[in-house]
Amino acid sequence: MACEESITTRIHHRAIPPIYLSYSNQTGFIERYFVVKLYEQLVGSGLGEGVIWFDHHQGIHPDKSATWFADRLEAIDLSIASILILSNACQHQRLMTIESKAIADRKLLSGTSTVYGLFVILLDECHDFQYLRSRADYFYAFNKTDSMSEVGERVSMILKELLTKLIPYKQFSSIQNNATMYEHKINEEEPKQLCSWTAKDIQSFITRVGVQQSSRDIFVEKQIDGYLLLA
Repeated sequence: MACEESITTRIHHRAIPPIYLSYSNQTGFIERYFVVKLYEQLVGSGLGEGVIWFDHHQGIHPDKSATWFADRLEAIDLSIASILILSNACQHQRLMTIESKAIADRKLLSGTSTVYGLFVILLDECHDFQYLRSRADYFYAFNKTDSMSEVGERVSMILKELLTKLIPYKQFSSIQNNATMYEHKINEEEPKQLCSWTAKDIQSFITRVGVQQSSRDIFVEKQIDGYLLLA
């Protein structure tokens, strides 16, 4: 039975969405409720299944998988962006500290030539995580007054700007899937592998599949070619 459950978990895990949602399930009710409400709002805004990794929907958590933490670290490694939700309580949790460092390292190792995104939300005054500010593409720290607001109000404070930052990553995920299909078509016409596409080839392709100009500009800025797209 345990073996079957592990196999099922791994099958789900192979289809990891591109945006990793990092949070602690060992904090207080309000903090966990914030994560759930934020996730619901992101889903309602079109960033649901196939975009946001939420381990309770995948069966990857301590109650059901002995490989829970290894699966989370692997999800970080395979993601193209991370939403990191932290609080003062997280500073005293060793696993959360390791996970946040893994995300920061993932961002750092991606360098300036890729589109890997880091979006940080501090729920309270957790000073040990302030070093993430310089690395983050989006950083929001709730002050004491904000922290007294209802959870729904706090989610509303960040949702619009966060969505603006996240939407291009949903499109990037679609590009990865479409590129694989498009590569087969290209190969029938001319022997050119996706890894050898130039930045100009990528621009031509994402224009053809209908990617918005704002997202295409990101590819130009980062000089994304076929090799980087695969990476």
